[in-house]
Amino acid sequence: VPLNVDPESLQENEKLTFRLDFKCKKNGEQNIYSRDLKWVPDDDLNQSERLSPAPATIHDDILIAKLAPGQVIELEMVCVKGIGKDHAKFSPVCTASYRAMPEIQILREGFDDESKKEEYEKLVSCCPMNVFDIEDIGGEPQAVVANPRRCTMCRECIRAPGMEHKVKLLRKSNHFVFTVETVGAISPADIFKRSLDVLAEKCKTILQELKSKSG
Repeated sequence: VPLNVDPESLQENEKLTFRLDFKCKKNGEQNIYSRDLKWVPDDDLNQSERLSPAPATIHDDILIAKLAPGQVIELEMVCVKGIGKDHAKFSPVCTASYRAMPEIQILREGFDDESKKEEYEKLVSCCPMNVFDIEDIGGEPQAVVANPRRCTMCRECIRAPGMEHKVKLLRKSNHFVFTVETVGAISPADIFKRSLDVLAEKCKTILQELKSKSG
């Protein structure tokens, strides 16, 4: 269950405590959700004043358990900081991936001058990701690559009849698009910046080791 707490705001070895005290009072089955978890601040660490907003679950509709009539759950949960290297549960991301930046070329010489407007419209309509558009350039309609980042290389634009020699799909070898999906505790931008800091520290360690061995 992800929490709305930035680990950087916690002191070393600081913990967060949540409690759950729930009894099924209905005649039928009753669900317990993440919103039923209650934060218990540690007064010795002045958490109630220091942590703002108050720690809570990011998503309040995560199902935790189902209770039958008369059943009770009473528990205390302790949350600690960690890193994904120790256990996947500490990872702040759901999915992280990268891909080479698409490079799409429209081969003008492949279009018939008499019917190029219709062919441009066909090119725009055949792309499911809305990569292409038609713009007025020099008083004439021209097909342009308006959203190259949206391209998934599905190849629909060259599968369309008559389009295989009018569009060329490539990838840039020195340009990568990173996609980071966070669980919510830390923004994707912050995750990426902090990952660069970690990478820089690892590079420094390697350089120091190499210098010590060569010396």
